[in-house]
Amino acid sequence: MWKPISFNTREFLLKLRFLESLNAYQIDLTNFINLWQQQISEEDLIQTCKKVNPLIYAKPKVLSRHIMSLLDTENDNVVKNMEEKDNQIVLNLHMMLDRVCFKYQFILELQPAECLYKEFTFPMVLMISELQKQKEIMSELLARKDLEITQYKLEGAKLIRKLVQTKPFDQDTFNRNCLESISETKAVLEQNPSKIFSKSFANLYQQVITASNKSKTNTDENSNIESEMENTVQILLEENRTSSKKKSMQVENFPIKDSKISEVKTEIPELPNIIPKKKKKCQVVLNL
Repeated sequence: MWKPISFNTREFLLKLRFLESLNAYQIDLTNFINLWQQQISEEDLIQTCKKVNPLIYAKPKVLSRHIMSLLDTENDNVVKNMEEKDNQIVLNLHMMLDRVCFKYQFILELQPAECLYKEFTFPMVLMISELQKQKEIMSELLARKDLEITQYKLEGAKLIRKLVQTKPFDQDTFNRNCLESISETKAVLEQNPSKIFSKSFANLYQQVITASNKSKTNTDENSNIESEMENTVQILLEENRTSSKKKSMQVENFPIKDSKISEVKTEIPELPNIIPKKKKKCQVVLNL
């Protein structure tokens, strides 16, 4: 889910994802014009962290979670700096852990326009389409409510509290009233486009993308099932032809034992918190 984030007084949108198929993290950063991205495996993430933070000790899972938490937009304890060079954006992050400085550096590469469209533009188009559909459904519902209220009045119902009385909903009037504040909204978004991602907007975005991915997954699963069925039919036909051929040639068949592969389950114990390593005391001998 995209979240607003600020680097050197500049506003961006940031998205973090864990790619289970690659066992890697993906960081996306955009200013609505360009997209920068980095994919890094969990193993490389941890090894790099250990090199720049030799005094920090933690189990791998705890360490990787803590590294990614440095990019959390709600963490005020992290000092964030950004450097832009050539086609890269370098994010330098650090915070204090029990008087020890914990730091990390992300290097994001500029992506082609197709990647910006896939990761950002198309999801926004999908959001606009969903909002338009919701608006049409809401307008139809309000019209039906007005018709219901009119029916109550015709049957003799009376409203006791005048304060709750409303005028019948008119779509054209509603649209005109909304457009009256467009200049104010435009001025705000020109200064900081990331403000569009309010909490409610971000939640709706997440719901739309999740529903879209679920629909795509179901389609892929159906396609895989059909493909497996076709392969199974081909295998059965081939086995039938082979069996008939062997019988005609009177070739003795020898049974082949199937090898069994046992599944190994690994249980991950509860992980401790990150603790700095204790510095070893050094003795210095001075020869007078």
